[in-house]
Amino acid sequence: LDNQGVRKRLRVFSEAQSGLCLICRQEHPLVIDHCHGTGRVRGLLCKKCNAGLGMLQDSPEVLENAAAYLRLFKDLDQ
Repeated sequence: LDNQGVRKRLRVFSEAQSGLCLICRQEHPLVIDHCHGTGRVRGLLCKKCNAGLGMLQDSPEVLENAAAYLRLFKDLDQ
């Protein structure tokens, strides 16, 4: 795709997501999230959520373990 084609695809993604990050649902500046194995674009995320996925190795299992860990301490941290 040329630059115009890329911009058009990004606009379509952004409109479909209402300009919100697909994870935190906040209206932050968005970046392109892609699969590092295939290069396929998955959607648009804010920088923090995109970096978080990378730090958790793009692994659903590791992310689920992190969520379970946080839930263990949720009541204690309030």
